Amino acid sequence: MARVSDGLPAGAAVTDRFLALRSRDFRLLLLGQAISLAGSRMNEVAVIWQLYLLTHSPLALGMLGFFRVIPAIVFALGGGVLADAVDRRLLMLVSQCALTLSSLGLA
Repeated sequence: MARVSDGLPAGAAVTDRFLALRSRDFRLLLLGQAISLAGSRMNEVAVIWQLYLLTHSPLALGMLGFFRVIPAIVFALGGGVLADAVDRRLLMLVSQCALTLSSLGLA
């Protein structure tokens, strides 16, 4: 049910939810992030599948998961400090390029 608040008509509250989608830059960012996320997930599945096909070892899969979590834990604090200190656009460009290069390296 649409709410009537701040003197706006009932339909205005619904259209305001999607106001960001009117921005071309935001739509491009959203599309780029969606493509990047899909590629990252496919990469994860491919690495896990290949490891299992090569080893048939559940222990190897568990170790892979463990060693994937360690960098996230270790670099989380430093990454937050870096994100605050560096231009976010530059940081996104560099990180996305690094992800692309690592995916190409695995291919």
